[in-house]
Amino acid sequence: MRRRIIKRSGSVAAAAALLLIFLPALGLQAQQRDIAVERFDALYEVEPDGTFMVTETLDVRFEGSWNGFERDIFYDHTTAEGRRARVRISMESITDADGNPLEVEEEGISRGHRYRIWVPDAQDATRRVVLRYQVRGGLRFFAEDAEEGYHDELYWNVTGQGWEMPIEAVRARVLLPPEAAGLQVWGYTGREGATEEAVDTRVAGNEVEVETTRVLREREGLTISATWEPGVIDRPGAASRLMGRIRDLWPAGLPALALLGMFVTWKRKGKDPERRAVVVQYEPPEDLSPAEVGTLVDHKAELHDITATLVDLAVRGFISIEEEEKKRFLGLGSSSEFTFHREKPTSEWTGLRPHERKYLEGLFPAKGLSPSLGDGLKKVFAVISGKQDPEEAFSDDTSPDPDTQRPRSVKLSDLENKFYKHMEKIRKAIYDRLKANGYYEQRPTEAKGKWAGIGMMVTFAGVFLGFMAVDPPGLFMMVAPAPIPLGVGLALSGIIILIFSAFMGVRTEAGVRALEASLGFKEFLERVESDRYKRMITSPKLFEEYLPYAMAFQVEDRWSSAFDDLYKEPPDWYRGSAVRSGAFSATAFSKQMRTLSTSASQTMSSSPGGSSGSGGGGSAGGGSGGGGGRGF
Repeated sequence: MRRRIIKRSGSVAAAAALLLIFLPALGLQAQQRDIAVERFDALYEVEPDGTFMVTETLDVRFEGSWNGFERDIFYDHTTAEGRRARVRISMESITDADGNPLEVEEEGISRGHRYRIWVPDAQDATRRVVLRYQVRGGLRFFAEDAEEGYHDELYWNVTGQGWEMPIEAVRARVLLPPEAAGLQVWGYTGREGATEEAVDTRVAGNEVEVETTRVLREREGLTISATWEPGVIDRPGAASRLMGRIRDLWPAGLPALALLGMFVTWKRKGKDPERRAVVVQYEPPEDLSPAEVGTLVDHKAELHDITATLVDLAVRGFISIEEEEKKRFLGLGSSSEFTFHREKPTSEWTGLRPHERKYLEGLFPAKGLSPSLGDGLKKVFAVISGKQDPEEAFSDDTSPDPDTQRPRSVKLSDLENKFYKHMEKIRKAIYDRLKANGYYEQRPTEAKGKWAGIGMMVTFAGVFLGFMAVDPPGLFMMVAPAPIPLGVGLALSGIIILIFSAFMGVRTEAGVRALEASLGFKEFLERVESDRYKRMITSPKLFEEYLPYAMAFQVEDRWSSAFDDLYKEPPDWYRGSAVRSGAFSATAFSKQMRTLSTSASQTMSSSPGGSSGSGGGGSAGGGSGGGGGRGF
């Protein structure tokens, strides 16, 4: 064993010695793998129709072994009016120095196109690659009243600032038709936004030339601005300019389309059937609870609608309410603490509406009612053998004694940050029953929520695309060369959809008839003090029976004031300050119920950690075109 260890150690030492011998050579070979553009020649032959042919001749030096290089060409364009646009480029050929086609892989990128060019024998050699492509829509035409002056311009990013290798020399030539006059030329070098002019320029006849005077490092490039007098190149006509304007600014019409579309949708799917004149009703609509009536009126199951259920359950004997005055610190004032007592056993809850039962289950939650595995198996065998009905066996209240598992009393303060879990279930039960009764085809919250969601998404898209105007991708520029109008148009359209979403909860014919009855009953409750309606009060008991409806309509003060001379005895389901203060007053009692409703709404909706209830003067990298490249 010892000899093996010594032998292995010797092998390791030998390998280390060989590594030390060849490491400098390996490092030298790695250092020698490099790439650069020795010369970048670009010729722009401008035609009278405004198109121009580009010929790029690149002499690329490969040190070490390479497959070739990539050339990115951007489609960016800025019009004379300063609008963002997109040129159209047609690649005609990519060849070697002898005109032989090279193997090329093409792919679209965010702002243009990428050409992966495979160069034969790209190892320790300089190889020439020639690209020829046609450009449409790349010139700029300044109007007579333009601040920059009346002229035509080729403002072109020759190399682009995306090169990941140095470019040792660049020359760009622009060849215009022979009739061209008043030629001027500028050149800008450096990183994007730089205004350095490390160039030599030349103007001769109908040709201008720009040549760099220093090496362009990585991410540096050359941009040229060549201008000439109008008349030699065909300028876009009025129709062409109009189409360009439409293409640029069509998103401005989106809000009008959204307004029209949402109005038509609302007329068809969001507007109630025709409502008839409201006739005073002296009793609530048949088979509608206070919470359901309040929800039907405005499509919303609001907190005061839900807490009206609390008083309604008390009136019907399911609970009683006890109020206790609690002195504050140092006796400075007092506050009310409400306690709810369960008066009927669970077995008598079967006739309740779904939302009423869920309310009681939230007030008096059952604990320890989960059956054991053995109890569950017994129920299964009882159903299989036919000894017990399935619905009876697996109902919610088949535990041995459910009432002993539910508290008999609960303080309102104990429900803080707990009862909120039941609120959405109660709301859903209210909407579902209204829908089941045929008053809605779709829950109003679902209809409103759907359109509100669409509106928010469209608004967010508008804001997002507005931010993209800083550096829009190529595909985006194909759709909207002017991204700011698109962003604004979408954002305004989204806001219009959001506004209409609030009116998209539509009632059925039966729902409108029930609404008419509800509004008629509300009119009776709020006008009961007048002599015309006061004689319809046939019994003091009517006060507490209709009080929950008055609370849902938020007219309890007017309703109770009509009973001050008639209703002298407090209800048996309430114990508290309104009784102990002396002579009983319906108005004072109603105010106390409003205090209860407010306290219950705040407490029952509270949740942990939150609450419940929005030419010249250019720069490098400017101009049209651009791009870059890298070796591979």
